[in-house]
Amino acid sequence: MKPAQQALGLKIRRIREARKLTQEQVAERVDISLKHMGHIERGTANPTFKTLLALAGALDTPLPDLINYGDFSLSDRELRECVIRLMDDMDTDKLRTVMIFCEALS
Repeated sequence: MKPAQQALGLKIRRIREARKLTQEQVAERVDISLKHMGHIERGTANPTFKTLLALAGALDTPLPDLINYGDFSLSDRELRECVIRLMDDMDTDKLRTVMIFCEALS
């Protein structure tokens, strides 16, 4: 399970609960199964962009707010592990681009 998926799932669950909606209600609005909704909230499923758009609509939340989970606390170690996993499958050109961004941020 990836920390980013966990954080996204947690954010979706918190927003849903704040809106006093059940998983079943949101799943129905998004046109996904209740089981898949549960997997998304637990961070064991990676929703498609189409599903994220539908979730944002069902939760009456702008998509950027939905996917910005920087306000959730992940440890430095978890964040580093996530970044490393993302870079594992990158080719040399993409890794160079990541390096340039990292240098610009530091």
